[in-house]
Amino acid sequence: MATEDSAKTGKAGTAPQSRKPTSFVKGVKLLAAFIDRQPEWGVRELANALGEPSSSVHRVLQALRDAGLLDWDEERRKYRLGMEFHRWSGVVAERIPLRSLGLPVLRDLSDRTGETAWLGLHDTVRGREVIVAEVRGCHCRRQGSGSGSAFALEDSAGGLTILAAQTETVLPGGYAIHRPTAPGMPLTIATAVLEASGRVAGTLSLAISGPVPTEDHLSRLGSSVAEEAAHLSELLGARILGGGGAGTWHVGLGVIAGILRNSVPGVEYTGWLGAGDRNLGDLESGRGAYCLAVADSLEAAVKGRAPFSRPHGNLRAMFSLFPLYLHLLVRTETGVRSFAELSGHRLSAGEAGYTTAAVMRKLLAMQGSVRFDSGMIDLTYVEANRELAQGSLDAVASLTGLNDPAYAEMARREDLRLVGFDESLLERFVANHAGFAIGRIPGGSYHGTPEDIVTLIAPTVMVTTRHRSATEVYEATRSLFASRAELAAAAAPYASFGLDTALNGIGVPLHPGAEQFLREQGVDLPQAILAD
Repeated sequence: MATEDSAKTGKAGTAPQSRKPTSFVKGVKLLAAFIDRQPEWGVRELANALGEPSSSVHRVLQALRDAGLLDWDEERRKYRLGMEFHRWSGVVAERIPLRSLGLPVLRDLSDRTGETAWLGLHDTVRGREVIVAEVRGCHCRRQGSGSGSAFALEDSAGGLTILAAQTETVLPGGYAIHRPTAPGMPLTIATAVLEASGRVAGTLSLAISGPVPTEDHLSRLGSSVAEEAAHLSELLGARILGGGGAGTWHVGLGVIAGILRNSVPGVEYTGWLGAGDRNLGDLESGRGAYCLAVADSLEAAVKGRAPFSRPHGNLRAMFSLFPLYLHLLVRTETGVRSFAELSGHRLSAGEAGYTTAAVMRKLLAMQGSVRFDSGMIDLTYVEANRELAQGSLDAVASLTGLNDPAYAEMARREDLRLVGFDESLLERFVANHAGFAIGRIPGGSYHGTPEDIVTLIAPTVMVTTRHRSATEVYEATRSLFASRAELAAAAAPYASFGLDTALNGIGVPLHPGAEQFLREQGVDLPQAILAD
């Protein structure tokens, strides 16, 4: 029997067979040289630096140039990073949630101290801290940028805060200091940025490249870092996760964030794009304070039913907002008049992780007779709507409120219509999903669809976690109920939000703060959902 060691080396007692690098691996290696070594390379120069044949390096460089990832400077006879690489870099940077929230905090910290401020993330694969954003201070004397730098956890103050969090070590003053051990290295002072669950989300640092400050000045700088990191932790923890760029969740998200920002002191609420089932996973792991979710998905998450792989025990319900209707919009030219006629057409129901996508896949499995050549197409709602209007898609689906503004506008401009579902199919679905019911989109709600459309309905629920204080959640609940007119003005479906529908679809425990408010308003609270 092969031992673990022999399994790593192949056959017992033999060395592992060498694996020839693929073109992809070579391409990554070459790109890394432009990032981590120098910005421009000639073919022979790069081949010598990497110990690779010039012919092989030239082929890969040409392929990267063809893809736009490298440019060729004819005058200097050298390659450099291309515009497509810079485009990728910009897009990826914008998608780092902590970076988007952290840049204003970095600027404030740098302005207050005159030093360079860094935002770092934990590279768990390589065991290091990676700097993802930098704001240079007026005292900075270093050349070059720290953004993109990577440090072993023992070699930066940010890394030391990560190690302290992993070992539950309390840092004196709440910050760490790392003094330079090599010429050219800055002294760094850092504090961890925490998610709502207390887990480290990143690090906030000052990098000081000039004379070493006095101990008293270091203490003041450390206090400034700790103060700004606490503010950034609040921003990260108070994110409200809403819809994916379109629909009634998206429309109301900014309004909800604004109401809470003005009504609940001490917390800076930030609206954040999210997506159905994915919102619940993000909330469970501490990447937000509140979210909008479908009632049935919330119950599945709390109880650990599919598509959730485990119970999400941190989630708590607050109240129901308004019902969502499953909209299935098709191009009239397809001739499709019902869900059962979609076979062979191109359909998107949002990205994987969107509640609509999960619901549609279940309905497709139950229908059985509907087949697509390549399955459903996973696109964001915004992109799916665009492709439907352009004719690249035949149909789109989403769970959204009645009179969805985006769909109403599309129906006016394009030759589109809503189609419905067989009621017996929906009855079978509802029998296994208590959070859903059968409903109708009234005829005339959208241009081109004069008849009633049979479909599914499900309540939207405001969700938080057990980590939020009862006082904060009480104030959040109170302020949103007091601002119903403002919400209804933003999107018509919010007009149904009220105390008489506050518990629709809720089958999981309430947060104590929400329970207190609803009890004070005389809402009858079933024993099964009382706060635990």
